[in-house]
Amino acid sequence: MFVIFILIILVLVLSNISSYLSLSNYQKTFERYDDLSNLFETIDRMNSNLIDYIYQKNPVDLASYKQYFKSADDYLLKLVDIDFGDMKFRYQLLGNMLVTYDEHVGKMLNLGGEADLQKEYDSFKRLKNLIIDMYPQYSKLETTRLQVEKTRLVSFWKKQLLITLIIFLVMVFSAGSVLISSIRMITRPIEGLVRNINRIKSGDFNSVTPEKNPGSDSAEINILLTSFNEMALNLRNYINRIKEYSKIEKRLIEKENENLRISNILTETRLMALQGQMNPHFLFNTLSTLSKLAYIEGAEGTSDLMVKTAGLLRYSLEMSSKISNLDREIQSVKDYFEIQQKRVGNRIKFDIGYSETLSDIRIPGMILQPIIENSIIHGVQDMMEGARISLEIRRKNNRARIIIEDNGAGIPSGFIDEVNSTTGDFSSSNSVGLSNMRKRLMLFFGDDFLFHIESEENCGTVVILDIPTEKTGELPLV
Repeated sequence: MFVIFILIILVLVLSNISSYLSLSNYQKTFERYDDLSNLFETIDRMNSNLIDYIYQKNPVDLASYKQYFKSADDYLLKLVDIDFGDMKFRYQLLGNMLVTYDEHVGKMLNLGGEADLQKEYDSFKRLKNLIIDMYPQYSKLETTRLQVEKTRLVSFWKKQLLITLIIFLVMVFSAGSVLISSIRMITRPIEGLVRNINRIKSGDFNSVTPEKNPGSDSAEINILLTSFNEMALNLRNYINRIKEYSKIEKRLIEKENENLRISNILTETRLMALQGQMNPHFLFNTLSTLSKLAYIEGAEGTSDLMVKTAGLLRYSLEMSSKISNLDREIQSVKDYFEIQQKRVGNRIKFDIGYSETLSDIRIPGMILQPIIENSIIHGVQDMMEGARISLEIRRKNNRARIIIEDNGAGIPSGFIDEVNSTTGDFSSSNSVGLSNMRKRLMLFFGDDFLFHIESEENCGTVVILDIPTEKTGELPLV
């Protein structure tokens, strides 16, 4: 590479020198062309000054003639110095004609006779015209020489370009050979490293051995290969440890799953116990109503009331899936309203408002009925007229808001705070249904629900239940 670099420098230096000489010759050709033009321009001015002197006898014109003649002679000496065909001979011939021209001028100036003077003047004038008429011929000769120089210069540039291209190709080939050889010194041990990696990928850690690079200047790669082999052995030990850890972790997960299954069973049992608590309480109130109605009416009307009661009992007792929906809940409320209507007559007005699109919302069973029951028993039962209980269900975004409102006696503030607490562990003798309902909501929705009561004494009560509309879980939830 060093030799090629030196050769390229030498070639470039020689090429530049040759280019400089060629360009100098080309420049000299242009200068000769200018000298030729200046020569004939000087001859023309020299002749003009001589004619002025002949007619005006002004010494200044004669001095100018001699000065222009000397300048023409200098230009001619520069033009004669050339070795190109017969141009040197032609310029010498032009110089002889110029000397002859000056001799005729000298004779003409020394003659006194009119006839001889006219003769010499005519001779000098013909010679002057002959010299001037030779300008196109000499100009053509210089143009030809200029074209020859141009052709030679272009040919030289082509040769120089070819030589440069050859040297460039030789350098590229040499550099490529050296580069390939250097790369092979690196890739050969790396190929061995790749083979070891493939062995590790296939799970074979025992056959991994470092492959030394055959070169004393590749110690870094040898260190890399040795380190890789050590890493492979450490990796084998680490994988063995991971396998042992994974077996232990698998056993732990199986144990945790078993504990979770037991916890779910316990939670489900707890839910079933909670749901069963409200059935005797409700059943007692319903049977009390039936006994009073049977006493007043004998047996008439009891059949219809028994059908409604049976529906309520069936809905309460057949909740084996632990999950209901708003449509079934509202239907149970309607049945309960009709049962209560037999007892209270027209003293209490029941209003229900909801959209059919909300009917499929999932909810634990027997949630709304305890709230309605509390509104009747603890709210409007003692009102002789104007009592009102309303149930309204609204949708807002992905949630449903259930609002149960009455205009009854209201609830003391201390009890309101207890009911609205997040624990739901209120156990007043008058609140068994609400406590049971609150706990089942917590089991089903977790923390994703709102149960809130707003009330003042003698100002009615508003119960608000806010639940998600997209509940896909199964009871029991913790």
